[in-house]
Amino acid sequence: MTNTASSAILEKAEVDFPKMLANGAFLRDLGGCKRLGTTMHATTRLLEHFLAALSALALAIPSPHVRAQAVVDASTLRGKVLFGYQGWFACAGDGSSNSNWRSWARGTPAAETLTIDMYPDLRELDPDELYPVPNMTIGGKPAFLYSANNRKTVLRHFQWMKEYGLDGVLVQRFVGSIRGKRNSGDIVLKNVMAGAEKFGRTFAIEYDITGGNPDTFFQTLRDDWQYLVDELKVTAHPNYLHHNGKPVLSIWGMGLEEDRHVPRDPEMAGQVIEWFKTKAPKPYQVTYMGGTPSRWRTLTNDCRKDPRWTEAFRMMDVIQPWTVGRYRDNDTADQWKSNMLRPDLAWTAANGPLYMPVIFPGFSWHNLKREAPKNAIPRNRGEFLWRQAFNAKEAGAVMLKIAMFDEVNESTAMFKLAARRNDSPDQGYWLTLDADGYELPSDWYLRVAGEITRMFHGEVAPTPNLPEKLGPPRKTELEKPASMAALTQENPARADASGKLCLWSDRPAKTWMTEALPIGNGPLGAMLFGGTEVERVQFNEISLWSGTRMAVEGLDDEGQDMGAYQAFGDILIHLGHDFSKVTDYRQELDIDRAVHQVTYEYNGVRYQRTAFASHHDGVIVIHLTANKPAAYTGRVQLADMHQARIAAAGNTLSSVGRLENGFEYEAQLLVLNENGAIAVKNDDACAKNPWAIIVPATSLAFDQCDSVTLILGASTNFLQDHTKQWLGEHPHAAVTKRVDAAA
Repeated sequence: MTNTASSAILEKAEVDFPKMLANGAFLRDLGGCKRLGTTMHATTRLLEHFLAALSALALAIPSPHVRAQAVVDASTLRGKVLFGYQGWFACAGDGSSNSNWRSWARGTPAAETLTIDMYPDLRELDPDELYPVPNMTIGGKPAFLYSANNRKTVLRHFQWMKEYGLDGVLVQRFVGSIRGKRNSGDIVLKNVMAGAEKFGRTFAIEYDITGGNPDTFFQTLRDDWQYLVDELKVTAHPNYLHHNGKPVLSIWGMGLEEDRHVPRDPEMAGQVIEWFKTKAPKPYQVTYMGGTPSRWRTLTNDCRKDPRWTEAFRMMDVIQPWTVGRYRDNDTADQWKSNMLRPDLAWTAANGPLYMPVIFPGFSWHNLKREAPKNAIPRNRGEFLWRQAFNAKEAGAVMLKIAMFDEVNESTAMFKLAARRNDSPDQGYWLTLDADGYELPSDWYLRVAGEITRMFHGEVAPTPNLPEKLGPPRKTELEKPASMAALTQENPARADASGKLCLWSDRPAKTWMTEALPIGNGPLGAMLFGGTEVERVQFNEISLWSGTRMAVEGLDDEGQDMGAYQAFGDILIHLGHDFSKVTDYRQELDIDRAVHQVTYEYNGVRYQRTAFASHHDGVIVIHLTANKPAAYTGRVQLADMHQARIAAAGNTLSSVGRLENGFEYEAQLLVLNENGAIAVKNDDACAKNPWAIIVPATSLAFDQCDSVTLILGASTNFLQDHTKQWLGEHPHAAVTKRVDAAA
């Protein structure tokens, strides 16, 4: 396609689809119909365009069943809310080298051997994730447990984190069990790494040095960290957490009063901190986070009293005090804020370290320590946890740790839990979510955690009491901006100062819900991220739905699955322009013209990218130009959200698939070039992307092109005729016709 041809499509789009995406412009047109003496036919036509515009905006937002959150920014600790992740649960028959019921019980689980007080909600797990517990039942039926050695379950945990908008985890690594983990292949850590990458969450290692040998623990830490960096390549993982350009490493337990916590000498503590921060070879240097006693600053109670410990704490990059069990309700949490939180934050501000408060939902370890009371610190419907988070935020904390994601032994777990007593095994004592007199869903604390994360992200205002409506968009609810004003407040894009009706931003989008910008023509819509390293275009088509097809219009739909609107796919344009080296960047959506544009300068070349959805031609067009010849070299990928095969023929990528309900669909992406060359590639050169989207090996490579133009067409075989079971002709011919005509 030449510049003239793309301009012609844009011109037709403006004639037939003048303001389809305008949040105010098309309303002005609609309101002016009577004043202009528009005929009824024209009014009806305009109303159809208005409804199509609303549809286009909705289509640009993917189904929450598919992708609820963006990839977490792993470059900074600021704003992060992280969970401790034990991952220490094993089951007999899970295939691990030490197959047993580790951490669930002392030996085979039974009422007298249990070491957990809370029972996980396992209803979403598949049969191959469930391990039957001998002689334990729920309502007379076999009871099950899960194993962190099963990758599928760990990935499910990370999927929950994504669905509820959670940032990620600090993976616990106990110094006393390092040899065993390595001998068994570090299965759990590898599972965590896979889950973080697949679902775009961040993670970091947290060593627990409790019980370490005072003479050898330091060497053990050094050896293991070098193994993790060199062999497992954890710090090279795209989702490993960094801060100030260095990987984050947490070491928990220094300075605690008990002898089992090493080192006892603050001078040795200083040597450990100094090595990891500055004296280690550069690949092993870290941003050092220290898990400390709760009263580290005052050197009292749970902290060692030697005044030299103050200097050790000052050397840390981040101080993370362990406060679990240090208060028990909202009143004592408020006292902690006054007596400890505020003075701690003032000290760290004056002395250099960052400060990560630790909060917890409640506490009970009756089965682990039989003399301990049941439900020692009640959860109180999440009010207790929320108050701690509010106090930390209000006191000035910029990051937070929640203990823990999966700790059912001490009842600090935040993942899905048995809500009622009859949801847990018949045998033994169990603390369930209704213990404090509230009927709560099993995912309640994931919802609370999601809202806490939003508070630390600056998306919701801090309030002292738990909000009535909790959490980010989930499977059952999808929040939308109530108005253009709300959109411009939440979105880094904002109204143009010149008065032109547009949204613009000085950086690429990271999240599709609040930052990516939409285009659409009614049936076909897309969200554009404006990337320079990789541009992402997520697209949808109006008739791609799951669910049961009903044979007759108006038929009683009892028992029918009405399904859900489905995301169609993604276009990834790999340009390799490092945003840190980009200057004069601007991304904008011109609402008057329904045109998206990205401009920037990189390595002395001025790049421009224009995208629009043509109502007349039924396609989406993306046109890449530059002020110098041969400026474009890169790859184009087409990803299908329903695992359809991606094929390449000439300069076209296509996905052809079929949903379980019989609807067939097809997308075609035509790539045109001015000068240079285009070739089909089948390799994994672009297998990874910032959103962890699963992509095929097939791509189109463009090399030294003056300009590149992408034309996307997509449709299904849906037919508005119930007598034909809603099924029409395969969409191939129609999609091909549209794409070819636009070219």
